[in-house]
Amino acid sequence: STHPCQPPPDSPSNAIAQRNLGAAYVMGSYGVAKDESKAFGWFKKGAEAGDAQSQYGMGRMLLYGIGCERDLRAATSWLDKAIAQGNPDAAELR
Repeated sequence: STHPCQPPPDSPSNAIAQRNLGAAYVMGSYGVAKDESKAFGWFKKGAEAGDAQSQYGMGRMLLYGIGCERDLRAATSWLDKAIAQGNPDAAELR
């Protein structure tokens, strides 16, 4: 069972937290050292949970090879998922 203050694993707030951790690691902010590979892992968790901004983050990282190997096919797939949810940043990048 989860702690009463912890949202259930499929809660949208978990995806938002994962996205925020990804952003913190990309920038090296909020008390964490910059670590692009950790950022990639956190964005991936948020993206797989359906968060459009995390999907954009994944697409961008894969497109430019930030914290991961460059993979244009995977980048396009994540950007398309974000675009399908109305993410304007992904549409501009695509």
